[in-house]
Amino acid sequence: MSQTILVVDDEDQVRQILCSLLSSQGYRVLEADCGERALTVSAGEDVSLVITDLKMPGMGGLELAGRLLDEDPDRPVIILTGHT
Repeated sequence: MSQTILVVDDEDQVRQILCSLLSSQGYRVLEADCGERALTVSAGEDVSLVITDLKMPGMGGLELAGRLLDEDPDRPVIILTGHT
């Protein structure tokens, strides 16, 4: 069984590239375009890694990371940003 990675980014192109790359490496990929949707998509899933954008409308990457880490403090979270 492959590991599941959650990719969260409000920019469709960035999210699609990451999902395609990870899927091609054999990972099961869940995707969401915002923090709120990420919580819904990942509910009940065994997510091994989260890759999220820092700045998104609504819930940003830091808040999302905090909420997901509350659920599983050992789950790695990578936060990306295109902002300086």
